Amino acid sequence: MAFINDLLTGCPFPGEGQCVFISNDHIRFQNGADVSGHNYGCNRTLIFQKNISGGDGYTVSIRIDDACHPLWGDNYAMAPKQMKPIFVNDKIVKLQGFGYDIMGASFSDYAVSIHHNGSEILKCTLHMINRGVEIEYYNDSISSSRKLPLSYSSIKSIYNISDCLKSHPLYSDYEINTYCYDESVNAYAIEVKRNGENINLFLFYPDAKSTGQIGSIAIYGICLEDHLNAILSSHNIFGFRVASAHIDRSGVSNYVDVYLA
Repeated sequence: MAFINDLLTGCPFPGEGQCVFISNDHIRFQNGADVSGHNYGCNRTLIFQKNISGGDGYTVSIRIDDACHPLWGDNYAMAPKQMKPIFVNDKIVKLQGFGYDIMGASFSDYAVSIHHNGSEILKCTLHMINRGVEIEYYNDSISSSRKLPLSYSSIKSIYNISDCLKSHPLYSDYEINTYCYDESVNAYAIEVKRNGENINLFLFYPDAKSTGQIGSIAIYGICLEDHLNAILSSHNIFGFRVASAHIDRSGVSNYVDVYLA
């Protein structure tokens, strides 16, 4: 209990220990606008520890609980970052990163707001300050229900896309594989390899309205800027109209995050 008391009171020199906030739903905001809706059944764990580097403040990380990272095998949505309190009242503690990682990237571009009732965490907000992005993480009995899995017609569309890639001359030297990536929401993947090496991975996820339709597509791998530019110029991906697209750089690996209209 001592560590969570230190955390919720914004103590800059916490004692030993850690606490976690388990989230089963989140919403992404871009410049204050909701760009994702609820992501019911997307399980994340926010981990707060005494600074593992030995200095003042905390180490904060966000773990993906549904599966490992599709290409690199880790399960971090946000790699560990050292943070210290910059704002404290009786309901909110805001931590902001300080210092740099081993690659020289600044931790100060990240912050986390902890909303609490004095004894337990109610929700958390991840702030990616330099990009105008905020992600609110919830743990609520209402949001514990799963999204409706992809419908048969949506899955058929994914396999049709895969077949078109396989028959296209540009992909004659590539291996194209399609499979169920996440059984919990029936999300599907199209994997593109060449000479056994990963080139791109396209992950198709259900929409947040539980209609069974494809709501978003994540693109991992190489040439992400090229993929993003093509999508933004055409407002289209695989024949689907695009509502928004950006490169998400919050995790260990970047990916193009595409929301369908």
